[in-house]
Amino acid sequence: MKIQHEHEAKFYSQNGEDGVISTILAEIGDCQRTFIEIGTGDGTECNCMHLKKDLGWSGLFVDAAFENESIRKAFITKDNVQEVLLSYKAPRMPRVFSIDIDGNDFHVLKNVGPFLPDGVLVCEYNGHFKHDELAVMPYNPDWKWEGTRFYGASQAAMHRLGNELGYSLVYSNYVNLFFVSNKYRSHFEDADTRQLYKEPWSHLPDDRISLMNNPWGT
Repeated sequence: MKIQHEHEAKFYSQNGEDGVISTILAEIGDCQRTFIEIGTGDGTECNCMHLKKDLGWSGLFVDAAFENESIRKAFITKDNVQEVLLSYKAPRMPRVFSIDIDGNDFHVLKNVGPFLPDGVLVCEYNGHFKHDELAVMPYNPDWKWEGTRFYGASQAAMHRLGNELGYSLVYSNYVNLFFVSNKYRSHFEDADTRQLYKEPWSHLPDDRISLMNNPWGT
């Protein structure tokens, strides 16, 4: 199949992610109905709340600033991510894993280890780069996003990391990339082959964006 803009639908997500995730799951199956989402905000706009509230899935929501009966409060770094997930009894190899922390997404995702999904991976990217630019924000364990263009990693960098972790890119919107485990790659006719670059949001200019670099050096 081929994921299209028409598959987007919003229940709790910000930009139609609910519909894209549901479409992918309809194709690959939802045999393990578990999720992890890092960076949920207050829960009113996040990528896995539809799975929990409307479809009865179980899993873990984590955010650095908010906490309620559904959301665990923790400031995630590349060094503590596995410890935090383990302490909250997060499901290993969940069906869906989503990360949106406005900064160290690339670095944290590299260190998720056994909590990477057996299914769908959703990750935020920085849209202020062309589709082929490899750019990653230098790691800063104390980072808090200031609403500017200096954050995260480019689409190309997150795409390459996803491939290295064993996932194939099947769709992109203005904010997130959607991957599937490589064993499901054949379900999607254009996996990893589409130029998915979108026009960026109008975040404030920031000269520090020049500090973002190619971690592979090639």
